[in-house]
Amino acid sequence: MKQTLVSQPLMQLLVAIAVLALVASVGLFDDFADPHVNMWDEATYALNAFDQAYNGFSLNLTSEGKTDYYNTKPPLAIWIEAMSIRLFGFNTFAIRIHSILFAFLTAFLTWFTCLKISNRNHVAILSGVILLLSQGFIHTHVARTGDLDSTLVFFETIYVAATLLFAMEKISWPRFSLVFIVGAVGAFFSKGIAGFFMMPSVIITMIVLRSGQLKSAKFYFPIATSVILCGGYYLLKWINDPEYWNVAYQTEIARYWDNDVIYWIEKPFSFYFNWIGAEGFYPFSYLLIIGMLPLILLKQLKGLMQVLYLIPFVFLLIISVPQAKMHWYDAAAYPWLAILAAVCLHLGFETLKVMVPKHKISLLAMFSIMAILLLYKGFMNVKSANRFQSETITDLETEGQSLMQIAQSGHLPEKLSIYKPTIHEEFLDQLKVSALIVKENHEFVFSIDSAVGQNSTFPLLISELNFTDSVKQLLAPAKSEKFGNCVLLTQES
Repeated sequence: MKQTLVSQPLMQLLVAIAVLALVASVGLFDDFADPHVNMWDEATYALNAFDQAYNGFSLNLTSEGKTDYYNTKPPLAIWIEAMSIRLFGFNTFAIRIHSILFAFLTAFLTWFTCLKISNRNHVAILSGVILLLSQGFIHTHVARTGDLDSTLVFFETIYVAATLLFAMEKISWPRFSLVFIVGAVGAFFSKGIAGFFMMPSVIITMIVLRSGQLKSAKFYFPIATSVILCGGYYLLKWINDPEYWNVAYQTEIARYWDNDVIYWIEKPFSFYFNWIGAEGFYPFSYLLIIGMLPLILLKQLKGLMQVLYLIPFVFLLIISVPQAKMHWYDAAAYPWLAILAAVCLHLGFETLKVMVPKHKISLLAMFSIMAILLLYKGFMNVKSANRFQSETITDLETEGQSLMQIAQSGHLPEKLSIYKPTIHEEFLDQLKVSALIVKENHEFVFSIDSAVGQNSTFPLLISELNFTDSVKQLLAPAKSEKFGNCVLLTQES
C-alpha cells in the first residue's frame, strides 16, 4: 500500500484553509483597518469596549463610565473586542479584528458543514469561497467592521449546523447537545434575542429529516438549557438594574412589532429577498435556480435539498415581518445560501451528466466556465464594495474624519475645540472614538462644544455644514484651513 506523509482528511483541511485564506486576502482582509470609523454602530460598540478594556470586564456595558442604555445587548462580542484593544491598543485594527476572524471562522465552518453533507471537498471549498465573495456578508456592519453581527452569525451557524448533522445522523446526540448549547448561548450573548432567530429553521430541519426525534424529550434538552442560561442573564440584569429590563424590552423585543419606526429603515416585506437576489448574494443567486432541477429529479436527496432551501428561507421570512429592516439583519442567511449554491451547482452538473451522458466533457466545460465567471463577478462586487468612498461619509462622521486627516497631516494642535451641536448624546460617538484613536499616538487635549461665540477657544474645528454666515461673524477674525468637510480655525495674532 502506498504511504503518504499527509492523511487525506488533513490534506483536505490544508487545501481548504489555503484556498479560503487566499480568497479572504482579497475581500475580507483587504485594507480592513482603514482609519475611518463608522457611526452606526461601530463607534458605539467601540466606546463600550474601550470602557471594558480599561475599566474592567463587567456584564454592565458602559460608555464613558456611565451605564449605556443605548446598547442593551449582552456583552460577549464587546468583551472580545475589549481583549483585542488590550492587546493592540485603541485603533481600527483592534476594533475590527474580531469581526474579521469570526467571519473567516464562519467561512471555515461553512466548508466543514458542506463537506460533511456532500462528502466532496471541492464542493465544500466552493461554498466557503462563495460566502467570502458574497457582498451581503463581506459588508459594512457584518464581516469588516467592529459590530456584533459577525460573531452572531458564527454562533448561529454553529447551532443550525449541529442540528443538520444530527438530523443526518452524522454526529451523536451528546456531541449535538454540547455544540448546540455553545452555539445558541454564544449567539444570544453576542446580540441578544436576535441569536434565536434561526431556531425555527432548527425545528424545520428536524421535521423534514428526522421527525421521530421531535417526540423525544432529550432532543429539547439543549434547547431548554440554552433558553434557561440566556434567561438567567436577563434575570441577573433585572436584579442589578430594574431600569435595564424596561429599556431592553423596548429595544430588543417590542421593536419587532412596533409600527412606529424611523422612516429610512422602514422597508417592504420583500426587501431582503430583493436585496439578496440583486446585490447581497448576486450573482450566486442564479445558482439557486439551477438547484430546482435536482430538487425535482433526485428523490433520494429531496429531503436534504428541501432543508437547504428552507433554512435560509424560513429565517428570511421571520425577519421580513417587522417593518424595520437593514441590510445586515439578513447576515445569518449567507452561510446557508453559500452551501446551497455550491450544492446546487454540483448536483446540477451531476443531474445533467446522467441525463446526457454523451456530453460529459462539454457539460464539465460549461459548468466550469460558469463557475469561474460567477466567482469573478463576486470578486469584483466585493472589491468595489470594500473600496472606501469619501462621499459616503455621513454628517455625523464629518468631524471625526477631518480630525483623523489633521493628525495624519502633522498639523494637530496640542489643544483643540470641536464644535458639534447635537440633540442626542449618541450622535457624538463617532467623533469621540476618532479622538480617542488619535490620542493613542498624539499628545493632545480635545473638547466638544455644543455652541460657539466670542468666548470660543481656538484652534476650533467646525463642519462646513455648521459654518454658517452667522457663525463666521461670531468667530471673525480667524484664519482657516480646510480638512475634508471641516474647517480648522486658528485665531489671528
